[in-house]
Amino acid sequence: MPFPSRVARLVVAALAFVVLGPARAQTTAASPPAPEVGRKLIEIYRVAPGQHEAFLRAIALFDEANRRAGVPPRQLYVHSDGASWDFLLVQDADYPEGKGALVGQAFREMQLPGGPRFFTEFRKLLLEHTDTFAAGPTTAAAWLATLDAAPRSRPLDGASAGSLRTYALRDTLALGGAPRWDDLTVDDGARRLYLAHDTAVEVVDLGTRRVVGRVDGLAGAHGIALAPELGRGFVASGDQGTVVAFDLATLQRTHQTKVGGEPDAITFEPTTRRLAVWNGGTSAVAVLDAVSLRELVVVPLGATPELAVADGAGALFVHLGDPAEIARLDVAAAAPRIGARFALPGCESPRGLAFDPQARRLFSACGNGRLLVVDATSGRILDSGAIGRGVDAVVFDAPHARVLAASPEGSVTIFAVSPGGALGAPREVQTRATARTLALDPRDGALWLPAADLELDWSARRAAFAADGLKLYVFEPVAE
Repeated sequence: MPFPSRVARLVVAALAFVVLGPARAQTTAASPPAPEVGRKLIEIYRVAPGQHEAFLRAIALFDEANRRAGVPPRQLYVHSDGASWDFLLVQDADYPEGKGALVGQAFREMQLPGGPRFFTEFRKLLLEHTDTFAAGPTTAAAWLATLDAAPRSRPLDGASAGSLRTYALRDTLALGGAPRWDDLTVDDGARRLYLAHDTAVEVVDLGTRRVVGRVDGLAGAHGIALAPELGRGFVASGDQGTVVAFDLATLQRTHQTKVGGEPDAITFEPTTRRLAVWNGGTSAVAVLDAVSLRELVVVPLGATPELAVADGAGALFVHLGDPAEIARLDVAAAAPRIGARFALPGCESPRGLAFDPQARRLFSACGNGRLLVVDATSGRILDSGAIGRGVDAVVFDAPHARVLAASPEGSVTIFAVSPGGALGAPREVQTRATARTLALDPRDGALWLPAADLELDWSARRAAFAADGLKLYVFEPVAE
């Protein structure tokens, strides 16, 4: 029987049952209490030709890592005939407390790929993949009861959607070169924007919106830190394992020093004039004197560091990978050390991080599509909201009390933030696919997002970066 006919009959039968009820029912029985609704991660895969057995063996290995950590295996559903998705996997959306680190340890013991290597290795087996988080099992009636019981949405202490803005694309700067980029930051005093772009730092005039210079000679440019009071900027040259200092006026390189394995983010601490270089390869942070670039101390972190922010009072906050945490580095101490660690429950692959110095709050973007508001003193989670997946940059706009998160899925999610730390209703700005980093011009409110166009091969179900390289998109706020 054709599939639509089956669905039609099921719908008709269900409607008949709802309207007519069971023929012999004379009394209404008391409803049992509704079961607790769980949260599942549902993944659907279409596997590359000839890779089905390899895919199953890979999933079996991942399940073995889960078993060693005391986590149940994924539930596997197999489609074995016709042209459709091949496999559906169902698992709990969140690891039980403390199990995430054990799973990571099992992956390492079994020498399974992790981090970026996991993506490239596993992706070889796939044509298409999609996933979603779903609450259930439940019923329509139970879910409606939950909605009916919830209060209607209203502004929270002034954090209303009406205080947000809409945006329109106004300028596009063609930078060319390799589609490999990372951090970008604004020097409002000099009206310049700095963008880490593969082998250079691109320097853009915010007024004319034109490239006015470059810092060349880099390899795998990542984090950028500016110290206008020293007339100096710093950039991590990740492939060389070095930090390069450059003159902000001339853009000429002035110093270079080795700092360890895979330097990524860099943070300048203004009260001590110290520079923190967060090294992914050694899971440590090197603290340098920002004037001489002399290494003062190396502090082990116990996990891979991601992005970091300074609080302006002698402390730095950094995202750590597995388990997801925020660590506070007391860089102003005579012997810089980790002063506190804050767990981020429900957060996977934390990346973008922003700070509100007035309220002392952190905004933590998680790779699994969540934004957490964290009290920087106690580590308490104040609120959370849904954002795009894979966010690599978060910006706090203090004059307008809002936070912005850029996702490579092609959107920036914007929340107004109440005085109590609650997030208002989100608003999304459609940007460009791959635009995962973001800078905000504090004067005109423009959003600056680097991205590379994609060329799609539908027959092979593959995508590649376009040959015209990197572009810098400028979105301006517009009146509604």
